[in-house]
Amino acid sequence: VTLKSNGSSIYTITRGSGLTTGSILNISNSNNVIFQNISIDGKNISSSKPLIYVSGSKLTLNGNGTYSNSVLTNLEGSVITAYSSSNISINSGTITNNKSAGGSAIFVSGATLNFNGGTISNNTNTNYGSKSGGAGGISAWESTVNVKGGTISNNKGCWGGGLLVNGRTNKSVLTMSGGTIKNNYASLAGAGILLQNDGTSTTTATITGGTIIGNSCYEKGGGIYLEKATATIQNVIVEDNFTDQWGGGIAVWYGSVLYLKSGAKVQSNIADLNAGGIDVSQGASKLYMQGGSVTNNTCSKSDGIGGVSINTSGGATYSYSSGTISGNTPINSNV
Repeated sequence: VTLKSNGSSIYTITRGSGLTTGSILNISNSNNVIFQNISIDGKNISSSKPLIYVSGSKLTLNGNGTYSNSVLTNLEGSVITAYSSSNISINSGTITNNKSAGGSAIFVSGATLNFNGGTISNNTNTNYGSKSGGAGGISAWESTVNVKGGTISNNKGCWGGGLLVNGRTNKSVLTMSGGTIKNNYASLAGAGILLQNDGTSTTTATITGGTIIGNSCYEKGGGIYLEKATATIQNVIVEDNFTDQWGGGIAVWYGSVLYLKSGAKVQSNIADLNAGGIDVSQGASKLYMQGGSVTNNTCSKSDGIGGVSINTSGGATYSYSSGTISGNTPINSNV
């Protein structure tokens, strides 16, 4: 089924004032729905359901539509919530100015999300101030997320600002080969990307392209935060991110593993407390430096580590085969 406007014009669907317990569109039973130049306006009407609910089906967003002003009263996705092996592809358009009480603009669980283009911006987990809930942009639980392009920017969340990927009973996988994640905020950790496993399965990420820039958080991992997760980073820029505490660029915690490879640039990030570049701490976390560079990062404390910090007393370890750690202040690294 294709829903499209006439020619290049935009057709707008709006939420009615009485639609407070249902979605505008419910896609189920293995349907395949394509939007072409369709906009949906939630009109800032509070609802217990997203604009679009998908179960066991496919949804593709094409064209120049805008999906905005949805106000969700729970912790799912204010614009799209998808379950049960659904497949969501966002190729273009803008998802902006949406709110969810603890959730994100996009929420997928046991599904696949392909973000190939477009913009996800200025969305808010309204519980971020009380430090609860997920990312403002995208939250993915036990799902596969593929990021090839587009921009995720200026979103506000708690655990994750732009993108949260979490495995529980079933694994989660992130593959990123392009796109920009910038200027997002997290009241706890992982302002750009948060990779987490709070169950018995695994969360893994392979990031081979794109830019993670200008994100900020209060606690850990201004650019990227790993918690019981594994990530390989190559040919990606992690730059100008900030945290009040640990790991301005990347924080690797609680038994996580980071492989830093050729072309990865962790540069010009800032941490107030420790490790402007990469912080590896707690529970046998590991950094394998197999290429790339950690340069010109800063810790605001006069005795802090600007580049790479390995908390060996907490069980963290470091393995080096190639790459550069230089120009970080006040202390370059402790490895």
